[in-house]
Amino acid sequence: MNSHCKTDITVKVKREREEHGGKIRKLADAIMLQAIEDLWIPKEREKCINFFTGEEFNICAGMSGMNFHDKVKVLNLVGNIFRQNAETEVRIPDTLEKKKSQSMPDAALM
Repeated sequence: MNSHCKTDITVKVKREREEHGGKIRKLADAIMLQAIEDLWIPKEREKCINFFTGEEFNICAGMSGMNFHDKVKVLNLVGNIFRQNAETEVRIPDTLEKKKSQSMPDAALM
């Protein structure tokens, strides 16, 4: 008795779909990780903030399979990195100002 059922084709197509889904998930993860890394680069920071506050992050998070709580964790991480960078940028000019004011009396003596 010959079976004309196409179960082998269905399984093959399903497996290919799962493989493509895995590739899409990896790509979405890579995009989000790159945006997190780019937060440390001053020239890229504004683009990254736009990414995380816009629809692009929601799309990537959805493709990655993230739930609401996962998204909140990532956004909290991004916020902490942004705050840390902002504090560092404020401290650097303050340090330079202190060094200049400390070196000014020496220059006045000359």
